Amino acid sequence: MKLLAVALTLFIVSTSALAQEKVTRPEDMKEVTVNGFELSGGEYWVFTAEKEFSYPDDVLWGLQGQWNNDETDSQGAPVKALACGLQAYNKLMDFYANPPEGMKKLIEVGKTTNRFFLWVNDYTTASDTEEVRENSFWHWNRGEKDYSKGYFKWESTLTKDGQCLLPDDAQILETIKDISKKLKI
Repeated sequence: MKLLAVALTLFIVSTSALAQEKVTRPEDMKEVTVNGFELSGGEYWVFTAEKEFSYPDDVLWGLQGQWNNDETDSQGAPVKALACGLQAYNKLMDFYANPPEGMKKLIEVGKTTNRFFLWVNDYTTASDTEEVRENSFWHWNRGEKDYSKGYFKWESTLTKDGQCLLPDDAQILETIKDISKKLKI
């Protein structure tokens, strides 16, 4: 029994340490499960001045933006968008390794999903009039709001001038607090 406890402790410690290692290349971003949180995929919304963005046709799916909506290979997300995605991925892995207490409680009581999706909006080639989405942490599901379904979105924004804005820590905590309040946890 003691051996099992030691093995379990080593596994938990190694999983946490693994989550904290920084990934340095976009191609190393992977769908993973760490500390009970699951990264299920990614999406890149690349806005251009040439044409109006059309959902879902213009979304590049996958952690490297490797698939178009019709699941055929794309040329991948632009380099700057991938760099922003990499920053977002590493911050999400830090979140997984050290989740806020409120988030741990939401998952433990089973009233929320544990699945996440990494999302990057790229406005570097967008028109000056394009409405810019905020970088944020939020929940999405199809149909009536049900936090036990769908995904938490880890949404980052790459601005026209190339600044990568990641979900803000204060906004993340506020979202967790709001969800906890709605679910009476």
